[in-house]
Amino acid sequence: MGFCGGSLLHRQWVITAAHCCFHGDQQVTHVQVVLGAHSLYDRFENGRRMINVEEIVVHPDWDATTFANDLALLRLANIVQMSDTIETIRLPYLNTVSWNFAGAASVASGWGIATEGVTFISPTLREKLLIVLADDLCNNTYSERLPENIICAFGDASGTCKGDNGGPLTMIFSQTGETILIGVASFVEADGCNNRMASVFTRLQRYLPWISDTTGITLDYYNTTINQDLVIEFSNDLIIGVYKLFSCFVLSYCWILHLIVANKMLMLMLACLVSSALAVQVSTDYHLDIGIPKATRIKEAEDKIFAGESIGNSRIVGGSIAPIGAHPYLAGLVISFHNHPGQSACGASLLSANRLVTAAHCWDTPTLQAMQFVVVLGSEFLFRGGTRIPTSHVILHPQWTPSNLGSDVAMIYLPQKVAFTSRIQPVYLPSYNLWDTFFGQTATAAGYGLTSDSQVGVSVNSMVSHVSLRVISVPQCQAVFGSVFVQQSTLCTDGSGGVGICGGDSGGPLVIQRFGRPTLIGISSFVASIGCELGFPSAFARVTSFYDFIKQHMT
Repeated sequence: MGFCGGSLLHRQWVITAAHCCFHGDQQVTHVQVVLGAHSLYDRFENGRRMINVEEIVVHPDWDATTFANDLALLRLANIVQMSDTIETIRLPYLNTVSWNFAGAASVASGWGIATEGVTFISPTLREKLLIVLADDLCNNTYSERLPENIICAFGDASGTCKGDNGGPLTMIFSQTGETILIGVASFVEADGCNNRMASVFTRLQRYLPWISDTTGITLDYYNTTINQDLVIEFSNDLIIGVYKLFSCFVLSYCWILHLIVANKMLMLMLACLVSSALAVQVSTDYHLDIGIPKATRIKEAEDKIFAGESIGNSRIVGGSIAPIGAHPYLAGLVISFHNHPGQSACGASLLSANRLVTAAHCWDTPTLQAMQFVVVLGSEFLFRGGTRIPTSHVILHPQWTPSNLGSDVAMIYLPQKVAFTSRIQPVYLPSYNLWDTFFGQTATAAGYGLTSDSQVGVSVNSMVSHVSLRVISVPQCQAVFGSVFVQQSTLCTDGSGGVGICGGDSGGPLVIQRFGRPTLIGISSFVASIGCELGFPSAFARVTSFYDFIKQHMT
């Protein structure tokens, strides 16, 4: 008896790996499918259903030597009725055939062994968050031995393992907000599944015609010209359903399990993914976890720069050094505390000659209370140069909630007005169309933060860096971080390709160009606690949601 995974594509069709259907060079002869299960052994589990497989269709070009074209389709003897625990998964759209999805967050799941050396499979369904790798990079790690039409995904310490073969690799398709099936688990490195090598999947985008011809499934193009409001409404309905599936112990794709090979019964067990909500962790203790260590490194690096040593590069992850004066509204904050001897760092946005806006967590965290901001204006460096004004007059949003970073907004009052110059200018507020979600629009984040999780240095030329980011929908962001942290007042940007904000960027601006002028739409709030360059979204407080609070403190 062996174990594999698979995905329910249609009420009568399942897709799995071709190698799951063979014992040596002999194809299995009988298959049963179990749907709606979470537990491997509980035959009386609510919602569980077993169905015979009537036909096994192996890809005609399957190569058992190279694992090329490692796909098989299973036609069920009966039409499956959809339920709370059984649902199909969407195939990729036809106009994504050439996309590689490199840098995207993805999910692989199954009943495979938890780690190398374990001799038994998991009794319950498990899941792993992985990052899609570029094809060339993955092929290089496998010494150019990979077949064509594969997609690789990598996770810290582990990926798919024995028993996960044939199972799905899914991702949130940011253009529509849907969960789509992008890969079928094929193999891992021969040395084992915990050796920090990428997991290899068959890339489904390249097999859509074969799947459609075999199953009769209609393939679609996603509409790139749909009215923005319609896209938002459609995406919200769809993705909210997906997120509920995660959090309410139901997911919209299923799994194959149990292979009895040779002339005996081949049993495949499909069970819809059932687990607690898949939510990437977020740090709520910014200063201790991020700000103070980063500020210490920034100051040490600046001291070396002014001593004539050139080290490091720009700080916004995936971005570039900003030209001097490119973001004259950007302010740095050097932060000191009542109850800690260290200093921390944040960003802020200049709104008028004596008002700025930043993130509430830059002033208040569960463990540390700030005593003073030194506001730095007109300088490319955080600890040297520019106009530097100390202040302790900070107003937190009345609904600021440190536990989930809710209403993460604070207003800063300066004791005197600053003079505007070419390097010190206020940013505009979005006083028009306060209902605009900015979905799909390209915005720019700027800040003094780090460019990668491992960086310790800064640039000799410029401290301020910037990056262009695409705004995604709230439900898309909730699918990553959960609805506790991501609310309607949260604005998120796509992190695919490893772009976004990083340590030290908190409180800084996200702007769009509207009517030829920089307009503030977001205040940097949080990123994934495991790192800022892994392809996860960046989250900002949505300025339009806090417009009244900001305007109240402008006079």
